[in-house]
Amino acid sequence: MKKGILKILISIVLVLGFLSFFTYSAFAGQADNVVVSNPMYYDAANIKSLTFFFGRSGLASCTGRLVLATEPLNADGGYGDFTDFGKYGSSFSSFTEVLDEDNKNNTFGIITYTDEMKLVTNDYIVNFSFKKGEIDLNTNKTYYIYLWAYYRGHYYPDAFMAAVKVQDGQISYTGRKNNSNDVTNLDNFKNVGDCELPNHVYDKEVELDKFLVTPATCTSKAVYYKSCICGEKGTETFEGQALGHDYSKDPKWTWSGNDTLGYSEPKLTLTCNNDNTHKLTLSQSTSPNVKLTKDTTPAKCETDGSDVYTASVTYEGKKYETSGSDIKTVTINKLGHDFDYNENPSFIWKSKVGGGYTAQAVWSCKNDNTHKDTYDASLSSSLVTAPTCYKKGERKYTAEIVKNGHTFTDSKSDEIEMIPHDFSDTWTIAEDTHYHECRRVDEGCTARESEAAHYSSSWKYMDNSHWQICDTCGKKINESPHDKSYGTVWTVTKKATVSEEGSRYTQCPTCKIKFIQSIPKLDDPNGVVEKDVKRDKDAPELNFNNSVESLRTLLPLNSEEVNKVSEGKKLIIYLEIINIDRAVSENEIDLIKKAVPTSSGISYFDISLYKKFENENAVKIKKTTGGKISVTITIPEQLRKKGRTFDIIYIHDGKVKKVKGTYNEKNSGYSFETDEFSTYAISYHDHKFSDWKDKGNQHEGICVCGEKIKQNHVWDRGKITKKATIRSKGKKTYICTVCGAIKTKDIPKLDNVNSVNTSDENNIIIYISLLIVSMISMGIIIVKKEN
Repeated sequence: MKKGILKILISIVLVLGFLSFFTYSAFAGQADNVVVSNPMYYDAANIKSLTFFFGRSGLASCTGRLVLATEPLNADGGYGDFTDFGKYGSSFSSFTEVLDEDNKNNTFGIITYTDEMKLVTNDYIVNFSFKKGEIDLNTNKTYYIYLWAYYRGHYYPDAFMAAVKVQDGQISYTGRKNNSNDVTNLDNFKNVGDCELPNHVYDKEVELDKFLVTPATCTSKAVYYKSCICGEKGTETFEGQALGHDYSKDPKWTWSGNDTLGYSEPKLTLTCNNDNTHKLTLSQSTSPNVKLTKDTTPAKCETDGSDVYTASVTYEGKKYETSGSDIKTVTINKLGHDFDYNENPSFIWKSKVGGGYTAQAVWSCKNDNTHKDTYDASLSSSLVTAPTCYKKGERKYTAEIVKNGHTFTDSKSDEIEMIPHDFSDTWTIAEDTHYHECRRVDEGCTARESEAAHYSSSWKYMDNSHWQICDTCGKKINESPHDKSYGTVWTVTKKATVSEEGSRYTQCPTCKIKFIQSIPKLDDPNGVVEKDVKRDKDAPELNFNNSVESLRTLLPLNSEEVNKVSEGKKLIIYLEIINIDRAVSENEIDLIKKAVPTSSGISYFDISLYKKFENENAVKIKKTTGGKISVTITIPEQLRKKGRTFDIIYIHDGKVKKVKGTYNEKNSGYSFETDEFSTYAISYHDHKFSDWKDKGNQHEGICVCGEKIKQNHVWDRGKITKKATIRSKGKKTYICTVCGAIKTKDIPKLDNVNSVNTSDENNIIIYISLLIVSMISMGIIIVKKEN
């Protein structure tokens, strides 16, 4: 047992150790055999560069770089655990962010840093370069070299590597102590250049001036001595790189040709910066890059022109162009003027104040058309066409000039404005208008003045026609028969009674002439008005509940109807009902079903209201304006059923409305009022109650139409849920077979008898206790036997 526990503890320690190693082994960690050597100088006081050597082994690979700075970092243990920056402090996503932080706050005092390198198990030689004046040998300063690592997206200072001290013209250094990042107690500084290796090993190929044997030229390589890591020079040599040609020094251009023949074949000669004896000549024949450009400015009459020759070439990425004296300019002599007075000139016309023109003849120089020679011309004019009142006239002007024995002319025409019209004092009468015309109509003038349509403010009339006389010119206009309504539309001025005649008139709406007629005495003082109901054999019965007197108010008569009644004509107002179960449209069926979604059935019919005079066509009334008509529909026998409910719905102008009315089960009549007549429907509904819920002494059911009903519970035979004993009552539970409601009823206690009641709860407890004791006893016996 103890061995097992020990094994478990050892395993835990190993796992934790492995995890710890895995956590920290990704970092650059410590360096081995740190050496700072090979100082180079700008002068006796300023360091130019230092060589840094370190070894690295047994650590996971990553990338990083060495940074030389003036500021030490506060350290707290190893593995890059700096209190300000590092794994457990702030870090950066790139080295650019490190430099931005340092430039902003001088956090690290970075002077220089190496290129980023791959950090694996290896030895490294890197070089620090300084600007002149950055590190002075005579100052008393210490510089700190840190290894910055980039791992898993973070850039941070991972390890202190070495310190470099500059004092009194000497450079000394010391490496990290006991693998610690702490720089508070640095000691054991040694001079730079002292080799710490047991023997010099001259295997380093460092191309520095101190190891130079033979300098490089353009075509030959430099030769260096190999060196030790400490900077000591050996005797074995190696080759460096040749300088190569650098043709960029002292560019010179030369040309072929002269100012008379022009210039061509520009050539560029370049001198090698590494060897003045090496020359390179570029020309159009040897290098297609050599471009010759000729820019010509043409000569003019009074100014010289020029041809400017320039050249350019691009060699090894650098462009060379002629400038100064290398640019060749050839002058083109000015041309002088050339006016040809034998050719037609151009003429310039100018208007004079008060009318007329002046004209000038202009010749242009053929060498430069901006140069002009201008002379005044003589001018004459003549009438070409005289103006009239309906057409403009024309006057022609002619300019003339004589030059070198030649006569040159130019002409220009002007319009002459028309003269005024001469309108007649009398009216010229046309069919629809009258006007004053110009007296020069025979000459072709068509002008009119004061033209207007005929007009009169009064009418002239006879029995059958009417006309007007134009107020201005007296023409008879607008003659026509009286309007059609004359003699057919009458206005009653006095109603006829049983004792007196009435009167009426008809009038032409246009000329207002009136014809008056008497109305005979009446036999009935109210006129004859009757009501009636018509229906087809399949339609339900319909009763008209309104009296004739109320119909007179509900359906006010127009003047024509009043006249007809007054004249003794009988007016019948009747309702008509027609069964349209087979004729109703699908759209109307859908509208009505949406209005009564819970209906059990629907019967469709049409109710129409009419007014009709005897011996005339009936007039259909869609809507009453004076009130509502009261009707009663008898529900058809085949639709009647006890408990069934009915609704009356109708459609008018595309809108569905449910009628408010009352249903009388005794006479099966549904009474309602309406003022609109169109498609009607009888909808009936049979209640089906469901979703019963307990409501105390009753339960409540609801129909899909929303109607609710309450009924008494219907209890089952009941079930004993607790038996009665001599000490306690029993219970019997009943459930409603409709809604599931529950009620309970007590069962009385049992009488006390001498016989043992097996249902007594105390007896059951005793039996259970005895059973538990027996089982425990058996368990003890078995254990003892095993022991």
